[in-house]
Amino acid sequence: MPGLVSAAAAGNLDEVIRLLNNCADINAEEQGVSPLSTAIKAQQWKVAQLLIKRGAKVMALPIQVSYHSEHFIKNPFLLGLFESSWDPETLALLLS
Repeated sequence: MPGLVSAAAAGNLDEVIRLLNNCADINAEEQGVSPLSTAIKAQQWKVAQLLIKRGAKVMALPIQVSYHSEHFIKNPFLLGLFESSWDPETLALLLS
């Protein structure tokens, strides 16, 4: 079975939910990346939203996610979200 990072990258929402419901660490990194940063890089927005709603550390996102991802460079609104100090609930609502 894939880990949380792999499931997030693939956009496998059912697997992400299953892993979280079975006490997977929502912020555990695999090869130096978190599930949330992986979901964002893969543009898996439903997975990213779920991770944020379930308590993923938004401010722990690496700078390269917001500055070097083509999606964020093209979307100043998203770039602004990750440069600010939104609480996870508010950020999840903004991403929905």
